[in-house]
Amino acid sequence: MDCKVCDLGLVDYQESFALQKSLRKERQDNFIADTLLVCEHPTVITLGRLASSDNILVNKEYLKQRNIEVINVDRGGDVTMHMPGQLIAYPIFDLNQHGKDIHIFIRKLEETILIFLSYFGIKGQRIDGLTGVWAGDKKIGSIGIAISRWVSYHGLSININCDWELFPVVRPCGLPVDKFTDLCSVLNKHISMQIAKASLREAFRHVFNFNFLNTKYTIEKQTRQKEKILT
Repeated sequence: MDCKVCDLGLVDYQESFALQKSLRKERQDNFIADTLLVCEHPTVITLGRLASSDNILVNKEYLKQRNIEVINVDRGGDVTMHMPGQLIAYPIFDLNQHGKDIHIFIRKLEETILIFLSYFGIKGQRIDGLTGVWAGDKKIGSIGIAISRWVSYHGLSININCDWELFPVVRPCGLPVDKFTDLCSVLNKHISMQIAKASLREAFRHVFNFNFLNTKYTIEKQTRQKEKILT
C-alpha cells in the first residue's frame, strides 16, 4: 500500500493543522493516497476535547510573556504541550484500508511507538486503561487523534530530547510532569531528530505495510515558505 510521507521540519501548529484539514478532505475524496506528516512545533499548548483547564498550571500572563499559545483542538485527549525536541507524526489515513475500527487504529499507533523504541533497544509498554506508551514507569509516547468520514488526522508524539523546564507549565494528559521522559534521557545519549524521524518512518512501514513515496508540501505564511522532503 502506498503512503506519501513529508517532513515539515519545525512548523507552526496552526499551519500544520490547516494542512492536515486540507489533506484530510483530499483523502476523503480519494484524490491522494494515505499521507504521513512528520514535524516538530514551536512551544504550544493544545487542549483536546476532554481537556481540563485546571491542567494548565500557570496564568495567562506567564504564557503571554513567554509567547506560548493555547489552542483548543478537535482531537481526543487532555492537555498537552508540544515543543522542539518532540517528534510529531500526523497520519492522514483512510481507515477503510486499516480495519475501519478506531480502537484497532489506536492500538496500531501504539504498536508503531513500541517498535520505534525497540530500534533503540528500549522495551516500551502499554498500561491497561490508558492510551500511549511508557518506558518503564514514565510516559514517552502520546496519542490524540480525530476521525472524519473514516479519515484520521491529528496523531502521535514521541519525546526525543525535550526541555523539561517547560513541562511544569502543564499537567500533560492529566499526569504529573515527573511521569514523563524522553528518548535521550532513557538512553543517556543524544539521538538526532533526523535519526528519530527515519526510525519512526520504518516503524510505520512495519505496522501498516506501507510503500513510502516521498513528497513535499509548501506551507505559506506571508512571504515565507517551508519545504522539506524526508529522505
